[in-house]
Amino acid sequence: MRNHHQGFTLIELLVTLVVAIVLVSIGVPMFKSITANSRATAQVNTLVTALNLARGEAVTRGVTVTICKRKADDDPAVIACEDDGDQSDWSSGWLVFEDLDGDAVLDDGEEVIRVWGPPPGTPTIPAVDDAGNGLIFLQFDATGAKTPPRGATLTITNPDCTGDQVRVVSLSPIGQVTNQRQACQ
Repeated sequence: MRNHHQGFTLIELLVTLVVAIVLVSIGVPMFKSITANSRATAQVNTLVTALNLARGEAVTRGVTVTICKRKADDDPAVIACEDDGDQSDWSSGWLVFEDLDGDAVLDDGEEVIRVWGPPPGTPTIPAVDDAGNGLIFLQFDATGAKTPPRGATLTITNPDCTGDQVRVVSLSPIGQVTNQRQACQ
């Protein structure tokens, strides 16, 4: 009896290698897009959660609750609102607190409800009102309405933006939160 050893010929091996290269070249960009899209969705969900938490806590507690842009600081233990009205980019994170005097400043005796750090992926998150003015805080009164009663928009754009990875979170004057996808510019 003869043992027949069968293997791949050089041509079969090269054809298999070409097919694998084509599949990888198609799959890697698709995977990168899926990953970036998932990151953008997670970022918007976190922001929508924070806005809904602020609104819900305002109604539950019967006081004004403020969500503000977190002060950018090298020390993550620093919990403070940004006080520079010219900077409307919320990419440093945000915090929700019980604002007993309604001045949008975290004072002694006012409870911090929750704090979020910078979202992953270094997005830009400009916040503007209906007139296009930059916002560093948003407030909800005891009825859950936004005060002052003007709409606001927060736009989340990732630096590796491809496809429909821009997310727009809108806040109506009555405090309703909605979001939508937009194509990258």
